[in-house]
Amino acid sequence: MKILHQIDSYIDDDYLLDHYLSLLYPMSDNAKNHVQSLIDGKSCGILFSGGFRFNYSATYIEPKMYKSLAINWQPNTMFVDPENKNVLQYLLKKLKLQNLLFLNNSIFIKYQSWQQILQHIDEYKNYAEQIIVALPVHRFDYNRLKYSVNDITNLMNGMLIDDTIIVCR
Repeated sequence: MKILHQIDSYIDDDYLLDHYLSLLYPMSDNAKNHVQSLIDGKSCGILFSGGFRFNYSATYIEPKMYKSLAINWQPNTMFVDPENKNVLQYLLKKLKLQNLLFLNNSIFIKYQSWQQILQHIDEYKNYAEQIIVALPVHRFDYNRLKYSVNDITNLMNGMLIDDTIIVCR
């Protein structure tokens, strides 16, 4: 047990910041503007997406382990352990959101297949009227020899904007 405590002392804020930023994929202004047009005037929650990158009127939910980082978090940012599904589900139910967004983050994508991502989206349908997911084209798994980016976009019922597929369900 002592070894685990010693390891924790070697993880500093610089390492955590680098790790956190590596979980977030860039998103073009065109894709951000399209997402803005989808959520205007509706209650929104943005989950584990690096809320400091966006200027949407929303509740931002970020991983608890990054709370102490020197990042200009949005004023309405909450911190939750992503692995504690019970707390996360309770929070999402209490928020009663119209839109729940996942925007270019590897915590949600995890380089899964496009079919797994759609199943993952459906799991969150109990917590919001609409789920909006922005997926960087080259950060999830699909057979690039069999499908083009446009094929995958159509199969996911999404919209391709620059290098991001935006799926609304």
